[in-house]
Amino acid sequence: MDQAGNEVSSVAHGPLVVTFYRGVWYPYFNLELQAINEVLPRIHALGASVVVISPQTAVNSRKSVRANEWVFQC
Repeated sequence: MDQAGNEVSSVAHGPLVVTFYRGVWYPYFNLELQAINEVLPRIHALGASVVVISPQTAVNSRKSVRANEWVFQC
């Protein structure tokens, strides 16, 4: 499920870049995801998608996406 509660599937989406995100409170992971966000156009140009896996709540995932202006979904 993404931060909006929608089911997410990797079927027929090509290669995946998979990363794990501890939560909005952990600055190292915020920096890592910011770097991924910056190269996202290149990742998409190669036909790949990004999947971020996190144990945090959907509310905190939405906060992370909004606060960091990430293009991808958590």
